[in-house]
Amino acid sequence: MDTSRIETLRRCARQFGTPSYVYFMADSHARVEELKRVFGNRFEVSFAVKSNPNLGVLRHLLGRVDTFDVSSFAEAQRVLAIGARPEDITFSGPGKREEELRRAVQAGVGEIVCESVDEAVSVDRYASRYERKAGILVRINPLRAPKNFSVNMAGKPSQFGIDEEEMEAALATISRLENTELLGFHIYAGTNGLNAEAIV
Repeated sequence: MDTSRIETLRRCARQFGTPSYVYFMADSHARVEELKRVFGNRFEVSFAVKSNPNLGVLRHLLGRVDTFDVSSFAEAQRVLAIGARPEDITFSGPGKREEELRRAVQAGVGEIVCESVDEAVSVDRYASRYERKAGILVRINPLRAPKNFSVNMAGKPSQFGIDEEEMEAALATISRLENTELLGFHIYAGTNGLNAEAIV
């Protein structure tokens, strides 16, 4: 670690005491740019607010990441508080409460990840109330996932998404909803995968 960083950490320790969190945001900015470069700018980068909801961190990422992924409406409020556009928010995760869905639709959140047909129906109802079209993604729980992931989310009953074998019937119902627009799918088969072939 270079001496300027060491001195910064010492100064923070004197000023704020220890333990303290100190963020070198230039490093975060560089990581985002490197991630985009490695993938040839073919993908957008989304920041999971649950990983660090610190308002200062979020402000520094505004304009550098493409979207913010939230798991509660309280997290969405934090993102809105830093000046992000509602359409740059994706609301994902199981267990969304009805009031959270209502507020997300009312606020104009860009994408709501629906874990079930019932959730999509609720979003549609609130979109009708506020006379708008709500963008949704449908989460699919896949039948299979590649090996080499430390946590495998596929091929077993889960609170995460619609089981792949029920997908066709579910999409038939969702496609008839008048106040939602199906923008795509959310599939999360596993985590902690460092094997490139498995990821591909």
